[in-house]
Amino acid sequence: MKFIKFTITLIIFFGISSINQSCKSPKLTQTNDNSTLEKVEIAEPTDIEALYKSLNNGGNIKLKKLIYNLDRPLVISNKSNLTLDGNGSTFIMNNKSEDVLTVRSSDNVTLKNFKATHIDPDGPIGCTGSVIQVDNNTNVLIEKCQLNGSGIIGVVSYNTQNLKVIDNYIYNNSEYGVLFDENTTIEIKDNKFEDNGKNGNDHVAQALNIYLSEVKKIEKGMNLEGLKMSNNIFN
Repeated sequence: MKFIKFTITLIIFFGISSINQSCKSPKLTQTNDNSTLEKVEIAEPTDIEALYKSLNNGGNIKLKKLIYNLDRPLVISNKSNLTLDGNGSTFIMNNKSEDVLTVRSSDNVTLKNFKATHIDPDGPIGCTGSVIQVDNNTNVLIEKCQLNGSGIIGVVSYNTQNLKVIDNYIYNNSEYGVLFDENTTIEIKDNKFEDNGKNGNDHVAQALNIYLSEVKKIEKGMNLEGLKMSNNIFN
């Protein structure tokens, strides 16, 4: 299946009324004492360019704990055996029509230990990008991440075999926490889902055609061919 940019199919999937809906405002993460917000330094332009370059080079990447304000998506393409360890970093996408991070045509990719979101939307359109999109891969692991709303979908997957979404906090997304197509095999385990979709409980769904015009909502604990779910919290 060829790479499909989610925003291209947005009108078909959600309809005109949904595209006019703003993404939900990002929520900030508090420290363990639940009293003050953690202070993290802002990445310099040189840090951001080093991040893009490291993804292009591949290998094992461990970032400095910074807030990365991004003007274009982080893209992992045609890579094998790549690990991106955010080390507690935050990725903020300033372009509301783009996904924060995309993985395509790759094998054995691990994404872990970061928070990803878009800027706080304003105006009638809001965000039309998702947080993480994976397309045409094998063996992708997303773990210990916070995939914060202000994105249409937390994780959207096309034609990816052995996608694992494990021990993440996926919340405040305006349509779904996780959406995957029928050509994806996926395990969803030990995640916390909260306040996803218009009604707050559209956490996981399967797209039944390539146009995303038919969608099956997946309930907690539900398993079907190509899907394993266990120990998730749905709030």
